[in-house]
Amino acid sequence: MKYLYVLALLFIVISCDKKEKEFQYYYTQTNEEESFFNGRSYIETSEPDTIIGVSDSSAYMEAFKKFTIAKKVSQDMKEAYGRVTKKPLSFQLLDEVWIS
Repeated sequence: MKYLYVLALLFIVISCDKKEKEFQYYYTQTNEEESFFNGRSYIETSEPDTIIGVSDSSAYMEAFKKFTIAKKVSQDMKEAYGRVTKKPLSFQLLDEVWIS
């Protein structure tokens, strides 16, 4: 009977020790950029940045956090300097790729 408890405990420990799969997502941000010299504005999309997450929701929350920080920095710079060269407009979270 003692061996049965040890075996059951060993089974529980092994089954609970599984590593969650992590997925790779790509975050891109679209900005309105203003030139210092001629004051013209244009839209530019940033290079993809990698976000690792265990689910779509966790990756989206990380992407949203990055975007809101970028918007806050842009707003603070406008208040401090009266002008912003890069204003975040939107973001995208692209495909996931399974990594071990």
